[in-house]
Amino acid sequence: MTPPLTVDMVNSDLYEQASRYTAMFAFHHLRLLAPILAAILMLAGCGGGKNLEVGPFEAGLAALNGDRISEAVDCFAATVQAEPRNGDAFYYLGVSHWLANEPDKAIAAFEKAVLLLPADSEPLEFIAHIIADRNQRAEAEHLLLRAVEGANPGPSAFTALAKLKMNAGEVEQARTRLRQALELDPDYPPALYNLAIIYYRWLGKPDDAAALLKRYLKLEEDNPHTEQARSILEAISKTENQKQQQMRERRMSAIEETKQGLEYYKERNWAKAKAFFEKAIASDDSYYVAHYNLGLTHMVRREWGAAIKSLRTSIAINPAKPEPRYMLARASFESGSAGNAIGELDSLLEIYPDFAKAHFLLGFIYSQDETRTESTRKSYRRYLALQKDGANSEIARKWLADRGSSDGS
Repeated sequence: MTPPLTVDMVNSDLYEQASRYTAMFAFHHLRLLAPILAAILMLAGCGGGKNLEVGPFEAGLAALNGDRISEAVDCFAATVQAEPRNGDAFYYLGVSHWLANEPDKAIAAFEKAVLLLPADSEPLEFIAHIIADRNQRAEAEHLLLRAVEGANPGPSAFTALAKLKMNAGEVEQARTRLRQALELDPDYPPALYNLAIIYYRWLGKPDDAAALLKRYLKLEEDNPHTEQARSILEAISKTENQKQQQMRERRMSAIEETKQGLEYYKERNWAKAKAFFEKAIASDDSYYVAHYNLGLTHMVRREWGAAIKSLRTSIAINPAKPEPRYMLARASFESGSAGNAIGELDSLLEIYPDFAKAHFLLGFIYSQDETRTESTRKSYRRYLALQKDGANSEIARKWLADRGSSDGS
């Protein structure tokens, strides 16, 4: 069973994922020179290879690519001594000291890189990472803000800033920064992963988290957080399966309780019918049939306000059904709101222009107002055209005959 993500677990995860892992992404993916050179410098040392004339900078890149960290430090130190204006050399010297667990020396080298490479955000990111590990959060945030507001910020800068915001509990700001990272690179794995953590841990949106984690795993098959990502996906899937099973069970209970309510409704035992429909809604409040029948029960009990509420809920759940809209219009009219009833019927007839009962009810409501004779005549004629022998045909015909009209005129 996957353990729940605690705040501490998320925090420690973010330190590595949004800082060290992000920094390594900057090193390996944004600065592509090292792996390219490494292909031709595999045998090169800091003093050059036997058959190749290479400088200490190129040899340092090859050493970094081969995880020969001490050798890389020596090579880049030699480079900056010979070329004190070489910003890239100071950057890689900082990376080498950082990998050698020499944070103070790394900071000194990165500070030189910042001065020499003012448009590059990565040296600032590394410094921020190091001082954040020392709990100097305010200073780290200041540096990362400089990075993201610079001339050419990368997605790693926004992701590292998001890490600080997450650990400070500023989730919305963190989400904004991660989205900015993904605008720069939609497939940037650290941003995908950490945004998924926000959706899963803080916002309670497992579907959004799962979508991001699936994208992440397609890009990152082997890193320290792959297994955690898979574990979260498994937990989401298991929870979703359990949720679906519970929903099926609740729906079955609601169906059975609604059936019992309908039996009491047929027996005109309105109180028991109402109780069972309410019980069905308690089992599954998304069951349209229970809300609709509860609305009808309220109507026969002349509880117009409650009827209107239940019928509106049934329409919200299943807007495609005409009957709840028609009954809502009837309940509105019976409650004394003819205007609302007319509005509901007009809306219903826009969707279902041939719903005969709606035309009759509309005509009947109009007939209560002598100033709306033409509207009544139009509605009754339309009703008779659709349902010549309907239950209310005689009422419509009599009204038309009394006013010198026939159903065929």
